[in-house]
Amino acid sequence: MTENSQSSTKFEYTTANIINETKGFNIDVRSVIVELELFENISNTGITGKVLIVDNQNLFNEIKFTGTESLELTIEASSNNTSPITKTFIMSRISGVSIANETTTAYVFTLIERHVFLSMLQKISKAYTGTPKQIINNILTGFLDVKIKEDVLNESGPVQTAMSLITPYINPIVACQWVRNRSTTEKGMPYFLYGSLRSDDISFESLEALLDKETFPEPFTYSMAGAASDDPKTIMFNIIKLQSKETSDTVAAMMNGAIGSNYTVLDTTTGRTNPNKQFKISEVLESNMYDTEFVIKDKKIDEYESSIIFDIVAPAQETTNSYNYDPDLTKLKSKIANRSFYKALTKNEMEITVSGEVFLLREDIGVGSRIDIRTIASDGQGNLKDDINKSGKYMIMTTKHLFLDNDHTVLMSVTKL
Repeated sequence: MTENSQSSTKFEYTTANIINETKGFNIDVRSVIVELELFENISNTGITGKVLIVDNQNLFNEIKFTGTESLELTIEASSNNTSPITKTFIMSRISGVSIANETTTAYVFTLIERHVFLSMLQKISKAYTGTPKQIINNILTGFLDVKIKEDVLNESGPVQTAMSLITPYINPIVACQWVRNRSTTEKGMPYFLYGSLRSDDISFESLEALLDKETFPEPFTYSMAGAASDDPKTIMFNIIKLQSKETSDTVAAMMNGAIGSNYTVLDTTTGRTNPNKQFKISEVLESNMYDTEFVIKDKKIDEYESSIIFDIVAPAQETTNSYNYDPDLTKLKSKIANRSFYKALTKNEMEITVSGEVFLLREDIGVGSRIDIRTIASDGQGNLKDDINKSGKYMIMTTKHLFLDNDHTVLMSVTKL
């Protein structure tokens, strides 16, 4: 399938200023940005990117970049009255220089958000007590001048109760991810801590909550007819390119205990072990991702204990739980479910390229969003029908926004659960 150049949308930089407060300069570079890439990832707490700027007046050579300059960006669809994307980045380094002639030089700058840059400057060793959500928000507000999104703060948090811990001389973002790794729902579903293009606040949401979200109302369709269409709406939701990613196999998941395992936890203080030591993926995930009805030697595959895991825990505090402790030992079993869900996220992955128009027109789509993908293929007899293996509901895991010339396209990594 060939890419349709009409499937990209026009945009404009309404603001693009390079600022260095120390040296006192503010340069408008809207007209000299050739290419911009912005990356979202559900596993990252900030947006990163690259920008290609052509300097035809030797300004940058005179400025002598220090890697602490800021780039203030505002991007919006040029023909629509929409809410713009507004972000400020630190231009942390020059990752490429190409000299065309005596007066023209092209620079590629690496971009990171300010709070990510600020995190890299610090190592913290500090005691915290509270729920995982409270601890993460305290670290974000105390060291990075950002916070968990307000609507998420007001929702119920992980199943883990209040804990007490000391961050062991790690940077604030690593500390937040460390606490996030301990956070699960009652079913054992993991939490994600991530930044987005549409907000400077940080999302802290469980896989369970993300899967319960309403699916974006319009499906994205991969078909020959869509590629050849002149209809603006069809073009907007046409999948320009689709590629299945290498997926983890069932044997690897079994060997890691992600399908069936035995998980025993011994509390050395009380001598108790957890009841119901067997873990079965079919009890926590309703999905056809693994054929748990497959029977071999009179047992379903998730009834086999393919991995035996033994943990020893003890309270480090008299009044609150430590990082790895909970008096309710059944909650510690969520660790193995957590591992299983992470494995499941890589089972059915695809990469799709679409027009960026919908991402500029709508604020309710980005990493963590649920979308419908419809793939139309031949049945081998000349008839077109939906490919049931590739069609269905997916969750967006990453996005790569490419702004080049007047075109904006988005490469998404999506997973089917």
